[in-house]
Amino acid sequence: MEALLVDKSEPHLRTSAAVLESIGHRPRFCHSIAKAKSLLEEHPYEAVFITIEIGEQETMEFILNTRKQDLQIPVVVCASHSSVSSA
Repeated sequence: MEALLVDKSEPHLRTSAAVLESIGHRPRFCHSIAKAKSLLEEHPYEAVFITIEIGEQETMEFILNTRKQDLQIPVVVCASHSSVSSA
């Protein structure tokens, strides 16, 4: 699977990419919503993993825009919180 990872944290991106690569996937990563949008225009990724730490409003707008563009791509929102209630 070709996946796009979006996170402000370089260590998180590198760790996530290494995990995906270790199980046979091909990740690409970036640090901003703007870059993620341009990468999606260039290449049809099979999934997007994005952290809520990018910005809650920006993350929601990104998801809505992918739906408006009729991109049938799963978007997984990740949070670095110890529980769902604290996220």
